[in-house]
Amino acid sequence: MRSIIDALLVRYSGIRSVDEDHMAVIDLLTSSATSKLKDVRQKSQLARRVIAKKNLVAYENRSFMKGEALDMIKRVERFYRWAVGLF
Repeated sequence: MRSIIDALLVRYSGIRSVDEDHMAVIDLLTSSATSKLKDVRQKSQLARRVIAKKNLVAYENRSFMKGEALDMIKRVERFYRWAVGLF
């Protein structure tokens, strides 16, 4: 997800974030590309939910439940399809 966001930042804002905080990079995308990308606020919310869930699992040492994993796949696919459609 981070690579897609970086690609969008470069393409539509001419910038690349070096911030390691994925949420900050999502904020940068939202603030720098709102006028250039349709639905960027909505899709940024989608990205936030994915990253939040990933952080929960990664840093709290717990496993994904099957339903959570399937939901994550759906969200990532939606974001990916949106982003690829912009190129």
